[in-house]
Amino acid sequence: DDAFNGGFGNGVYAFAGEEKIGKSTNVTTMVHSFIKQNARVFLASYELSKLQIWARLASRYSQSSWQDLELDFNKINDEWCDELEQLSNNFKVEVGPTMDDIFAARNSFDIFIVDYIQRMPPPVKGMDETKATLHNNRALSELMAKYNKTIVLISSIPRSSYGNNGPMFKNSGDIE
Repeated sequence: DDAFNGGFGNGVYAFAGEEKIGKSTNVTTMVHSFIKQNARVFLASYELSKLQIWARLASRYSQSSWQDLELDFNKINDEWCDELEQLSNNFKVEVGPTMDDIFAARNSFDIFIVDYIQRMPPPVKGMDETKATLHNNRALSELMAKYNKTIVLISSIPRSSYGNNGPMFKNSGDIE
């Protein structure tokens, strides 16, 4: 909230970083914060499964780690069930949705998180990864502008950019 002067407003926010730096963990924190503000959140996941995402969220309400919860969700105390139910009422995870799926959900959600943008399916079969990433970035920007939504994009950066200010998104170098 400090970095964004009180939180996220409608717009497109891009977070990129080296592999294994905690981008998906940061998504969990963002989802939790957005839900606490009564936002309706759609997470398009191209890296983690629904079980992995829910285990990460549930670990915030448990003495168990997300790794333990992936193996056994019964480790969550009953006292946290209401909190998790509130999450489930305002949060949807889809693994591998297309841009059409995201646009179809536009009226039901306030915030769309795409974790990892470069893995989003191309709009046309056979389109190369660079063009697909560019197209999907622009389509999500259109969703923000036309429907007044908040879009959060997560991407890894090319290895050649580690430690410097090179291209932001793997595959395209694009950033909105």
